[in-house]
Amino acid sequence: AAMGDGTFGSLDKLALAGTVLGLIVILNRSKNPYIRVASIVIAMLVGYVMAYFMGMVDTSKLGETNLVALPIPMQYGLSFDWSLFIPLVLIFFITALEAIGDITATSEVSGEPVKGPIYMKRIKGGVLADGLNSAIAAVFNSFPNSTFSQNNGIIMLTGVASRYVGYFISGMLVILGLFPGVASFVQ
Repeated sequence: AAMGDGTFGSLDKLALAGTVLGLIVILNRSKNPYIRVASIVIAMLVGYVMAYFMGMVDTSKLGETNLVALPIPMQYGLSFDWSLFIPLVLIFFITALEAIGDITATSEVSGEPVKGPIYMKRIKGGVLADGLNSAIAAVFNSFPNSTFSQNNGIIMLTGVASRYVGYFISGMLVILGLFPGVASFVQ
């Protein structure tokens, strides 16, 4: 949007981004462990409030959205194209290899073992979950899922590698997906 309307790199947007980044750094240096752990969320909330008062948050679409939106399984039907079979097998094989690398990197920054039976169990479960999630996504008219290791930086920054944080974020994503009004407010 900023590229289209010519405001990309404008001073107000750079000031907002700089404030959020600076707040993350300042809060992350706190002696209070709770503030350190929540530094990113606090900075994002402050940035959102600042953006609202700077007129960057569009609330006009809040009244136009449905209250609840349930996904319709196989809304577009089920078909199979043999010409795509081999390319997709290769893509899913590469995605499985990527999952192994991502799980290994996350295990390492989380202080979990990267060798032995616990590690192998984690790899097997992670690759299985990745494939199962992609199958479920296809049933609900979505793209295949893939693992990403970009959160390793957040784990290193905050020192928090709890699975309960992942459960909480998953719950937030479900709420955003099922309640379009909440999603449009955040957007």
